[in-house]
Amino acid sequence: MNSPFISANVLNTLGLPVWQSRPGQFSVSQKPEESDLSSYIVSDDDQSDAIHVEEDSSIVDYASSLAENEFQRVFIFLGAGLNTIWQNEDRPEWQLFLNILSAFNLSEDQARFFDTGQLVTEEAIFATLDEIIELGVEQVFAFDETGPLLQELSEGAQIVVMPSFDDLLNLPRAKRDFYHLMIAQLT
Repeated sequence: MNSPFISANVLNTLGLPVWQSRPGQFSVSQKPEESDLSSYIVSDDDQSDAIHVEEDSSIVDYASSLAENEFQRVFIFLGAGLNTIWQNEDRPEWQLFLNILSAFNLSEDQARFFDTGQLVTEEAIFATLDEIIELGVEQVFAFDETGPLLQELSEGAQIVVMPSFDDLLNLPRAKRDFYHLMIAQLT
């Protein structure tokens, strides 16, 4: 009885990799008969198909990694006084924020902030509103419940009110609440 044989072309058409055993990994308990050996012989055409499949999979892996980088989720943070905190290594609030990002496997590039304390003119408010809308976010994280942008943003995005940085630094309960809010938004 002959063993089943599937050509590399069929596997390639189905999108499956050609399987080959590693030499020296398996021990042969008995010698196969001469007639059985012919079904295991791989032609040069089949080997070139296997090489082509490996090249295609590396291209697909590269393309998917580019797509992941291009479509990273962006998080918007609103609050008064964020300009003094953001990327200021001397501020404990910034260190806390970096720890929060790393706890959720997020990068600094995924977090954008807007200081609502500096939005004093209607022109600045609408420019910031347009910038947030262009980012296409569904949630906006606000460190204060009232702000110049929150009412307008609530019409098209979910506003998630977060504890203040002072509370996050001083109150364990605020840290726990913040953690639960972030988990709910990330899942």
